[in-house]
Amino acid sequence: MNSVKRATVADANSLYKQAGYSGRATPTDLLYGAYRGHQCVSVTRLQEYNGQWLLRHLCTLPSERRQGLAMTLCRSILIDVEKTVWLFPLPGLHVLYEQAGFKAVPDNQVPEALQKVWLATKKKYPQSQAMMAEPTGDT
Repeated sequence: MNSVKRATVADANSLYKQAGYSGRATPTDLLYGAYRGHQCVSVTRLQEYNGQWLLRHLCTLPSERRQGLAMTLCRSILIDVEKTVWLFPLPGLHVLYEQAGFKAVPDNQVPEALQKVWLATKKKYPQSQAMMAEPTGDT
């Protein structure tokens, strides 16, 4: 059975390591994971920037990809949080995030608190598009 819940730093970093991913969770991150039984199979970090969340390093184990886990994780986060969630996805992942409830935002609408991260992302991935979603509070 699948469940989405708050993840631990140990679960997140274990998954990142298993997936060969460079992201690393810290105790200051708000972590969410999709679990199959007791195993975390997809995880993401939320970092707070001036009253808004930045979703970072969403990663799913390669053997678990293309099963809707990332979308389920994003939708669960939007139900649980009470602040706007921003993300700067890799090119090619925009459609996934749109289906999860995020919308593309013009560069000039990225909040000042996120500008430094956004500019670094845009420099590395020029085709990236800033995206945001409001919490849904759905149950």
